Amino acid sequence: ASTPKEKHRRIFDSDSRETDVFELLHEQKKVPRPVCQLIYDLWKSNSYNDGYLPECAFGSLDDVSAELTSMITQPDIFLHDCSPQTSLQWDTNKLYGRINEMERLFDAMAAAQRDTRNDPNSFQQNHLVLVSGLSGSGKSSLISSAVPSLKEFGWIFLEAKFDNRSARQPLSVIMNAFEEYFAAIFADETSIRYRQHVGRSLQALIPFTEVPFLEKVVPSIAQFFSSICPKVAMKNCAEPSSLVEDDDRSGSPHSNLSLSSSEHQMNRLCCLFQLIIHAMNSGGRPLLLFFDDLQFADKSAIELIESFMCNSQEFAGDIENLQFNKPVFVGTYREDEVDDTNNLQSFLTSMKESSHLIRLTDIHLETLSAAA
Repeated sequence: ASTPKEKHRRIFDSDSRETDVFELLHEQKKVPRPVCQLIYDLWKSNSYNDGYLPECAFGSLDDVSAELTSMITQPDIFLHDCSPQTSLQWDTNKLYGRINEMERLFDAMAAAQRDTRNDPNSFQQNHLVLVSGLSGSGKSSLISSAVPSLKEFGWIFLEAKFDNRSARQPLSVIMNAFEEYFAAIFADETSIRYRQHVGRSLQALIPFTEVPFLEKVVPSIAQFFSSICPKVAMKNCAEPSSLVEDDDRSGSPHSNLSLSSSEHQMNRLCCLFQLIIHAMNSGGRPLLLFFDDLQFADKSAIELIESFMCNSQEFAGDIENLQFNKPVFVGTYREDEVDDTNNLQSFLTSMKESSHLIRLTDIHLETLSAAA
C-alpha cells in the first residue's frame, strides 16, 4: 500500500465527474483536501474488479488507521493542501537574480538621454552595452525584460537576432530588422508625429539616387520618398545591382543579399545606414538597437554594425527644428564561442580601444547561484 504522503493527490488531478462531490466537500465545507482524498480512496477501494487494487486504494484497515494517525500527529505535513493550484509556479516573464545587471543597463540608457538633453547638437560618444555570458545565462532575457519599461518612456526598439544560419544570407538579419521597424511605424497610428519627423529627416539626408537601392533592401523605407521621388524618376537613378546580387528565390527582398568585394561599395552602404539611423533619432524618441547573439554574425554584418557605432558625423545642422537623440546600441554574445578565428573578436577589441568614440558598458552574466 502507498504511504500517506504519496496519497495526497488523485482526486483533484482527475477529470472524472465522480470527483465533483469531493471538490464541493472541500470548497463548501472546508474539509481538508487530504481528508477528502482519504474518503475518495476508501470509496473507490470497494469498486475495483477481480482483485485489482491500484496504488491509490487502501489494502487493509491498518492502512486507513496509519493515514489517520499521520494526519492527527503531523498535521503540518499530512494535512497540507497539496493541490496543483498551490504547487510551485515559475513565472517565465520575470527576471530572477539580475537586479544589478538591470540597473547598469538602465544607467546606460539614462546616460544617453542626459547627453542629448545637455547639448543635443554637439558631438557625443555613442553608447554601447555588451552583455556576455554562457549559453542560457539570460543575456537575451535581460534585454527583453527591460523593453516594456523602456517603451513606456517612449523608446523605440529595433532587434536583429543572429543564428548559425546567418552567414548564409549576409546582412539579411540587419536588413530584416530595419524593414520590420519601418513597417511597424507605418502600421502604428499612434506614431504619426514620429513618422513625420523621421520622413522629413530621411528626405533631407538620403540622396534620391540611392532610393532604388534602399527600396530593394528595406522596402518600407520607399514610402517616405513616394511623394517626392516617383517611380518613373527612380528608374533613372543609379541601379542597386552593384551592391547586391539580384538572385531571389525565396520571396524575401534580401534573402540572398551579399555585398560586392569592393571596399568602396561597403563604405557606401555603411554611410547610407548611418544616415538612416540618424534620421530614426530625429523624432524626439530615444532609440535602442539590439543585436542578439553576435557570435553568429558574419564579417560584413560586423563591419556594418561597427560603422554604426564609430560614426562621428553630425548631421543635425542640415535639418532645422528637430532634436536628435543619441542611440544606444546593445549586443549580446556567448563568451565561450568567441576566439581569434571568430569575426566578433576584432570587433570587441576595437570597441574597447575606441573610448573617444564609444562609451562602453560591459555586463558579464555569471551563472545564477542557488540564492539568486
